[in-house]
Amino acid sequence: MVYSQIMAEIITDPETEFRRYTRTTGKYPWDEWLDGQARHLHEGQDYANTTKSLRTVAYRIGKERGIRVRTRVTADGLLIQATGPI
Repeated sequence: MVYSQIMAEIITDPETEFRRYTRTTGKYPWDEWLDGQARHLHEGQDYANTTKSLRTVAYRIGKERGIRVRTRVTADGLLIQATGPI
């Protein structure tokens, strides 16, 4: 196996770069969804992921932003609300 002799690029701001390449963060309006109002998101209409996957991402994004997120799975989607700082 032959590898390139060119050195890999060093990233000076890894948090920003990793966030930039996260598929779900740019795909959905998280600023709107996590503005403190309770929302009912409908699977297939408001998001394309599975409800379980979106719920996991919501908690992760909340943690990254330093806010507490509460959710409830419904028959057709997800209730979501940002409730304050962690």
